Amino acid sequence: MYVLDIEMPGLDGLAVVREIRNRDSKALIVFLTSFTKYMPDVFEVVTFDYIQKPITIERLRLLLEKAETYLGMTNQSFSFSYGRSRYSLKFDEILYLEKKGRQALIHIEDTIYRTNMTTKEIWECLDERMFAAIHGSFIVNLKHVKSASGGAVCLSDGSELAVTRGYRKSLAEKHMAFVQGGM
Repeated sequence: MYVLDIEMPGLDGLAVVREIRNRDSKALIVFLTSFTKYMPDVFEVVTFDYIQKPITIERLRLLLEKAETYLGMTNQSFSFSYGRSRYSLKFDEILYLEKKGRQALIHIEDTIYRTNMTTKEIWECLDERMFAAIHGSFIVNLKHVKSASGGAVCLSDGSELAVTRGYRKSLAEKHMAFVQGGM
């Protein structure tokens, strides 16, 4: 976790974070500042939290608790089998799950795994604070949602998936809670 001020002598905190993001896309970034004018820029670089100065011990304690919850959640695993093989994938790795007939496809960055689990069985293995249904046959990992607008969601690997009308409000609420750390 990186805790940075936006304005530092001789440095621009946003530029530092862009460099961190190039090297470590999973880092938790927390900005400290007394200027709210930076708020839009802060979220552009996928910020975990934003703390206004002056910092209190209570606010710092809440930040650390939130980070602990988040890290505990993302380190969970999804275990499944297919044929005679058994698999376990970290929640972080999963981009989305797709139900196709009797099979479920688990999409990660460069591989698609298969399992014969039902949608109900899949949900029993997932953390609902980290995953959201976008269609009767699709569940996305909120960590990989780069944007969600109207009837589509764009994921970190560039995948674009349709969001049916009945799931849009729920997706928006879950994504906002996830981004704001209200998991």
